[in-house]
Amino acid sequence: MPDSERFGLISQMNRASVSIAANVAEGLGRGTQGELEHHLRISQGSAAELRILTDLAAELHQLPEAQTHSFVGLLDSVRKQLTRLTMKVAAER
Repeated sequence: MPDSERFGLISQMNRASVSIAANVAEGLGRGTQGELEHHLRISQGSAAELRILTDLAAELHQLPEAQTHSFVGLLDSVRKQLTRLTMKVAAER
């Protein structure tokens, strides 16, 4: 992305990315199924936010098309994994 986006869209995308992993870790660290489920749902929200931000960056021609497709594929995979894990944890409660 261009330097002009360093503190705008890039920053927001970085925060959402970090939030996905950080919330999974925090939920695991809390030690209860309820807390894990709660934090997994927050992670899902952050992943959805990152997906929208990626779409926006692509629409604004801030990301090369090949990188966008690759990243979206990986992100969609993570989102599916989070959904499956959340459903499993919820069913075990």
